[in-house]
Amino acid sequence: MTEMHGSLFIKSLAQIVRSEIPEQNKLSLLLDLLINICKEAVKNTGIQFHTLFSIIAYTGHQYNLPGRLLFNLHRFRREADRLQRLDSPPHQEVNLIYQLGLKICADLIHLLYQSLPPPEIIAKIPDAAIYKYREDKVVQFKRYQRVLVVEKDDDNELLIAIDQSVPEKKIKIRYNLSDRNELFNDSVELIGGLLKLPLEINLVDVEIDTEGFYLPRAFVIQPDFLIDITAVANCFGHNGIYEASYFIKRFLPVPANKHLMLGNIANYFLDELMARPNMTFKELIGNVFQINPLAFSLFDDATAREIVQKAQRHYVSLKMVVQSGFKKEGILIEHTFLEPTFYSEQYGLQGRLDVLYDNPEVEDDAAIVELKSGQPYRPNIYGLSHSHYVQTLLYDLLIKSASADRLKPTNYILYSAKETDHLRFAPAVRSQQYEAMAVRNKLIAIDFQIANADKILEHPERFLNFMREKAKGLSGYTLRDMELVLEKFTALTTLEKKYFLAMMAMVSREHRLAKIGIEGDNRNNGQAALWLNGLREKEDQFNILSNVRIHENRSSQAEPIIVFLRTEHTNTLANFRQGDLTIIYPSFVNRSPLSSQLFKGIIIRLSENLITIRLRAKQFNDTLFQSHELWNIEHDSLDSGFNMLYRSLFKWTSFDIPDRKRFLTLRPPAPPSPTNWLSDPELTVEQNKIMGKILSAQDYFLLWGPPGTGKTSIIVKKLMQYLIHQTGEQILLLAYTNRAVDELCHALTLGGIDDFLRIGSRYATHPDYVDKLLSHKAQGISHRHTLRKIIKKTRVVVGTISSVVGNGELFELKRFDRLIVDEATQVLEPMVAGLIPLFTKILLIGDHRQLAAVVTQSSDQLKVQDASLLSVGLTDLGSSYFERIFTRCQQEQWTWAFDKLSFQGRMHQDIMAFPSSHFYDGMLNVLPGKFDQRQTKALPFHDLPKNGLGAILAAQRVLFLPVTSAELFNSKINIAEANLVAEIVTHLVDLYKSNHLELKMDDIGIITPFRAQIAQIRAEIQKAGLDLNGLTIDTVERFQGGAKKIIIISLCMNSESQLANLISLSSDGVDRKLNVALTRAEEQVIVMGDPEILGKNATYQAFIEAYQKNVVEV
Repeated sequence: MTEMHGSLFIKSLAQIVRSEIPEQNKLSLLLDLLINICKEAVKNTGIQFHTLFSIIAYTGHQYNLPGRLLFNLHRFRREADRLQRLDSPPHQEVNLIYQLGLKICADLIHLLYQSLPPPEIIAKIPDAAIYKYREDKVVQFKRYQRVLVVEKDDDNELLIAIDQSVPEKKIKIRYNLSDRNELFNDSVELIGGLLKLPLEINLVDVEIDTEGFYLPRAFVIQPDFLIDITAVANCFGHNGIYEASYFIKRFLPVPANKHLMLGNIANYFLDELMARPNMTFKELIGNVFQINPLAFSLFDDATAREIVQKAQRHYVSLKMVVQSGFKKEGILIEHTFLEPTFYSEQYGLQGRLDVLYDNPEVEDDAAIVELKSGQPYRPNIYGLSHSHYVQTLLYDLLIKSASADRLKPTNYILYSAKETDHLRFAPAVRSQQYEAMAVRNKLIAIDFQIANADKILEHPERFLNFMREKAKGLSGYTLRDMELVLEKFTALTTLEKKYFLAMMAMVSREHRLAKIGIEGDNRNNGQAALWLNGLREKEDQFNILSNVRIHENRSSQAEPIIVFLRTEHTNTLANFRQGDLTIIYPSFVNRSPLSSQLFKGIIIRLSENLITIRLRAKQFNDTLFQSHELWNIEHDSLDSGFNMLYRSLFKWTSFDIPDRKRFLTLRPPAPPSPTNWLSDPELTVEQNKIMGKILSAQDYFLLWGPPGTGKTSIIVKKLMQYLIHQTGEQILLLAYTNRAVDELCHALTLGGIDDFLRIGSRYATHPDYVDKLLSHKAQGISHRHTLRKIIKKTRVVVGTISSVVGNGELFELKRFDRLIVDEATQVLEPMVAGLIPLFTKILLIGDHRQLAAVVTQSSDQLKVQDASLLSVGLTDLGSSYFERIFTRCQQEQWTWAFDKLSFQGRMHQDIMAFPSSHFYDGMLNVLPGKFDQRQTKALPFHDLPKNGLGAILAAQRVLFLPVTSAELFNSKINIAEANLVAEIVTHLVDLYKSNHLELKMDDIGIITPFRAQIAQIRAEIQKAGLDLNGLTIDTVERFQGGAKKIIIISLCMNSESQLANLISLSSDGVDRKLNVALTRAEEQVIVMGDPEILGKNATYQAFIEAYQKNVVEV
């Protein structure tokens, strides 16, 4: 910490005091300032945090802050958060907490940085009388308590921690108590060992003795990292507990088989019979093919017949239970919910039940029913498989957590394969639940070990030892699978082992961040933001559609859909779009979202007023939807996406040695062979040359396509025309995003290729191509052979990489000859590791100097240090496979395997000049004159304004307009820039109109980094009386792949720290975001920002020097 930081914080405090904004807004700024003060104080400790509580608590511990200050500091944190959640908080309360915040920030800056505010600010800060003292109360028992462990006293078997409810003083927690918590000794051993301090844990069933010692019965380590209940239960076998199951399932997918299919059929039967108990078997069995058409197509006739025959047994059992079995147990079907999802941060668990019964008319009348399609294996005293029993025990915890112990459900397992005694009681035994919690902690440790696997690259055999240790005591299928993982890893070379470990660790860390967020940034908590972040924080981050009202409820239909209506309290700029996964829950005032069932779905349509969501599961009981008027919608993520990366990476280990060598660039690509490609008059000389090289490549070929060079619209179209008409190749055509897949489909149709299959969801597919979807074609099919025939005869299959990799059955049904991947620079290596070696001929298309794959972890974590990995071009674990292999081809001069397009048809030559010289080494050119003369013409205006901004816009295609920031240091708006944007749009409309030229709002794109600035710009444009319809105002990420006639960029930089976050450098030092922003423009680009802040960066400084125009002077 330095005096400079203290001065900066004092300056920020003074800005807040002097600001004329309402005190409620100042509360938010003071809370931000407090966070920054504490984050800076602990920045150099190397410790990672993901909650505001842990950052503040550890600051207090590290600097031994007075208890009185700490109590009031946390008081301010809680009260400020509470007041910000209210629409109209009482003025007196706001003023009191604002004054408290001033005092706390001033005292904290003085204690940590020895800096004092100027006299005029001191005069406005209250004295110490504003501080309160806690009145201590003796608490004898707590069901649950969150604490931050800061020290461990092994000699006395104590954990020293900070209780979230009493944060101003430290507490002592006893462990290794034989009558209480010795079951968790393995968990406690992780604390301060594998899992470094400070560490957040939950204490469960805590007694506090007369000396103040905490005596918990259970510990939940890192409770915000939710583990799926099924994963914990699967560790319990008939003869022991084996966490290896959790590890193995990361790497080995469950192949399509008759048992899995019967399980899916049984679940489908139960869902349908609960809604319509009298449905016949014939009515139901006719629809089972649609559950998974690809998987069904793999079965031979005998297996298919066996599945149908056994399905009848399940049908009879389930119908019997639905019609009479439930009633015998007091379960009324009208009060049941199908497949409800719950999260618990108390126990660090998440899960989706099969059936929940909750009778609102009778207190504590509830039940859990878990369906199992198999037979109970080596049943326990209750007639249950041990893993099934553990699963219900954990669901029991989940329901009790969500209901705050209001519900104490009766638990059952429903064995649908049994002829009698289907519904079996599963009593909740607390000691067994403790055992399951302890196993959950061990899975957290496994995740942590995987995430740190790249720390042992010099000794990869340690990972082998780790796996061998986990293999001890295994038997049956689990042993078989573990031996397979061991066999494949052992067979790798040392370099290959290092590659596998490094990539596995990177994926695991990314998975972890998706769960608990960016360490040190309490505003980005990943999945945990659902319960860690308050409503105001979510609104500020544009991460919630709050207070929406149900407009239309079709949740009970075959396609379960709910249409929500935005209200006046819904943020119109919330960061959601079609295809986003969502979590939906009632809008509570003072309750956690986790106190309710969570509904999961996908946004299928978004309009100005309506949000249409397809639910994951049909809901025949809609009482919950009827009982709540307002609802909230937040983002969701799936563990399955990360599992796909793990499995793709492991699949790579099973390929032949030459294929693995090719993937790592340890051998050159095969030399080219002659091709019969004839020059196409519609192509440039360069495009013809590249087409010849692609077709002559006998291995992989890499095409670098900068913006506007026609890599998809020209090259892919022409290539596919040739391959379809001149070869018999079977082709897999992929891209990273559905938007890019739509463009590939468009290129195919423009090329006259109409016979292709698309893999994916119709909700993420452009309407023009829905009829090409495999799922759409399967709807009219009831037999496996018909679908097989369609797949076999269709030579082109299109889809996103994730949708195709996630449907691995496709590769068992069809053999492909060639792989083409567009947007290849947005794909992480593990995603293609299990795909690339399947093909001999591969074309990867991309631009590694535009936006790359989205990776959350820090550059330090991604940086590769190992010399052998560096030797194959692996410098950054977050880079794409395309970027690494392209660089290797250049280094090794494998010129037959790569090329680049340099003639672009989008940007005018004046716009092109800066990106070409600063981002593309001067390689860009405009298309030759015979193709397009637009790019070299002067601006088309003859009626020119004489002076002012209009005159500049009429004369210059590329502009930088200086706007000195007058905003607070961390503000994400800049009113002056927003005003200038509105003024520019007004001038442009007038300019085109006076020159009798057409300018539609759809021709203009406005790019800015913050959604708050988007809102400000929209407001100013509306004030100016302009029509917003068609006008796109968004972040640069949403503009990649698109283009506009005119681009206006509001950089909205109010501090140097914001500039550091804005810049996104490629491995060769190119600012990707600035590159994408500038290269969206066809005719004109106007950039604005604070030159003093932006000038700290060399690229921005060069742009300013080249294009600055001072509007004030004009």
